[in-house]
Amino acid sequence: MRRLSWNVVLVLAAFSTGCASKEQGNGKTALDVVQKEQTPERLIARGRSAAMMGDFTRAEQYLTAAREVGGDESVIMPLLLRVCIAGERYRVAIDYVRHYLLYNPDDVRLRSVLGSLEWAVGEHEAALADLRGVVHRAPEEADAHFVLGRVLDDEGRRREATNHYREYVRLKPGGPHAPEARSRVEEEEP
Repeated sequence: MRRLSWNVVLVLAAFSTGCASKEQGNGKTALDVVQKEQTPERLIARGRSAAMMGDFTRAEQYLTAAREVGGDESVIMPLLLRVCIAGERYRVAIDYVRHYLLYNPDDVRLRSVLGSLEWAVGEHEAALADLRGVVHRAPEEADAHFVLGRVLDDEGRRREATNHYREYVRLKPGGPHAPEARSRVEEEEP
């Protein structure tokens, strides 16, 4: 649908160039102006601005458009996820991450984010599978251990959770979740 809208804009701009005068006498047609305004960099900047103003829907639209015109996914995805999460559009964020991971299956950080989002919307089995996959592929990812520990804790699997909290503390002793992880480990130790 979004691609269709973009194509309609380009077609209208192309057809209007024959009827319009050159813009400001500098030889630019309306199509040139539209194309110049729709670079990934400009769209990302507009998306960031919209997000800063709290207009998360508009921000998502700009960032999605930036993806469609060839913007750098590694720049766009974190921004897109932030605006979806801030706008409480968790399932949409999940869809974006799943699509991205089809082409970037080794991105363990985004797979960890996916597991957290899946857990938040009640897709517990998918969350456990993704988070376990992350700690298996990248055992050095401390945050994935912490999130998996929380998920297992919620499932009532305390001993298994404690192992992941312990691993988090070992990997990131000064990390933001270290006090909570230490506390959980101490509760479980005799």
